[in-house]
Amino acid sequence: MKGLGKSRFGDEARFTEFTERFPLKRAASPKEIGDAMAFLASDRSAYTSGVIYTIDGGLCARGF
Repeated sequence: MKGLGKSRFGDEARFTEFTERFPLKRAASPKEIGDAMAFLASDRSAYTSGVIYTIDGGLCARGF
């Protein structure tokens, strides 16, 4: 646990308890977030407009 996770949850046990709710059972890595941002900034997403991307490992889809 690093950065935001550490400051928000305070200890590893609380962080693990929270991430167990995720369908993927883990928090995203900085690389995974960066890859999503790189896609959205690239020409490959040129046809994308008016959309909100939620990068949460399926947490919202699960109804959290």
